[in-house]
Amino acid sequence: GDGRNNDASSEDDIDGDGFSDDDDSEMDIDGDSRSDDDDMDIDGDNRSNGDAAENDTDGDDKSDGAVTEMNDDGDSKGNRDDMDDDNDGDSDEDDADHRQEDDEMEVEVNLSRQAAAPSGSRVQVKIQKMASGKVQFALDARDLPAGSYSVVIDGAPIGNLVMILDGNRTEGEQEWETNPNKSNELPLTFDIIGKSIGIISGGTTYFTGTVPTPPTYTGGGTVPPTAVPGVLVRGAAAPSGAEGHVEIDFSLTGAKELEIEIEDVPAGSYEVLVGDAVRGTLTATAGENGVRGQLVFEVSPEMSEGELLLNFAAAGEPVTIRQGTDIFFTGTVPPAPAGVGDGVVGNDDNGDDNGGGVPVTATLTRGSTAPAGSKAEVQIQFGAAGATGLEVEIEDAAPGAYDLLIDGTPRGFVEVVSSPDGVKGKLRFETAPNDPDELPLDFVAAGKSITLTQGATVLFSGTVPTQPAI
Repeated sequence: GDGRNNDASSEDDIDGDGFSDDDDSEMDIDGDSRSDDDDMDIDGDNRSNGDAAENDTDGDDKSDGAVTEMNDDGDSKGNRDDMDDDNDGDSDEDDADHRQEDDEMEVEVNLSRQAAAPSGSRVQVKIQKMASGKVQFALDARDLPAGSYSVVIDGAPIGNLVMILDGNRTEGEQEWETNPNKSNELPLTFDIIGKSIGIISGGTTYFTGTVPTPPTYTGGGTVPPTAVPGVLVRGAAAPSGAEGHVEIDFSLTGAKELEIEIEDVPAGSYEVLVGDAVRGTLTATAGENGVRGQLVFEVSPEMSEGELLLNFAAAGEPVTIRQGTDIFFTGTVPPAPAGVGDGVVGNDDNGDDNGGGVPVTATLTRGSTAPAGSKAEVQIQFGAAGATGLEVEIEDAAPGAYDLLIDGTPRGFVEVVSSPDGVKGKLRFETAPNDPDELPLDFVAAGKSITLTQGATVLFSGTVPTQPAI
């Protein structure tokens, strides 16, 4: 009754009891005789705590998304210890507008494709650790042969990933939680963070990698104190709870796929800038899991799938998502890992690693269906104990994936991409791989037949050189 509206920035004692609305001792902010722990309109402004327009739940003039707001609902528990930060009845893990603490950011990585996995297939690992200690772990896969795959972590199977045919591609998802509360979640019964992971079927390993480590708490609020690679930061126009992510995949010759995704934003079209130029328009639409949109760039795009051509430098470049002058997200594309050139599509920095041995090179024979002027070569390096490295390179052939067979056995694929530096692709093996895209040289190659194929068509063939006489 002091003439100041409960929502007014000058109103810092809504119920006039002498305690500031932001005081730790104030447990009934609006003075309605209901404890803030049990009040569905904590600040008495006639908007429920769960109302989409309610962005200051406790009426302390600190936005629920502000770094300085450590207790959104002003109840007896700070956000760090509160399973329902805004007291809207939805637990934080299921709340679409939950403002994450800085160590609750979801971390997402791609597993490494092995020789048995089809070119273009992908398995993503996602992990999130809530402030309460609860761990959510998920796999998202596409373009593996339909069927069931065992998920093995640190040598122990924890469940299966089932790939189902959906149109012209296969898809598979599986989730785990330390305390599962949904029918599609499996129990997570031991610590998996930082452990090895393999996707296996019939004794064959298709993908391998390491479960990533979630960020640690630094004492901040909802916005990370430093940029998180792959995570876009909400701009002034983005609603609280909106999220943006950017992911980039690399081959030895540079970036091969760029994916930008936003969710829990107003439905509509958004301009996507990478570097200093608009690269495309992202459309966010409403679906079963809320409003979300995605834009995918590929060096060999499937136009029928809405993919765009990745023909620009992306690694390490700034990203902006906007509508007119309204900024919804900003961030940076993750940089290229060591040994992948400068991140420009198809750019081979020619920094070939000799694998610690003497290189011997042979030109492969071009098949009748290979384009005139195209060429391929194989180089093998030898040390005192035998072969240390193997490298296969294709130039001036049609862009796309070429399966590599050594002595009739599939060993991987060479991805040929177009760039200002030419059309080329390269695949490298080493006895001690030290770069993300190097494969292990754990087979005998010297003196064996080598072919590069697309389906049943042989484009190049020849023989891997043998070790020269000393």
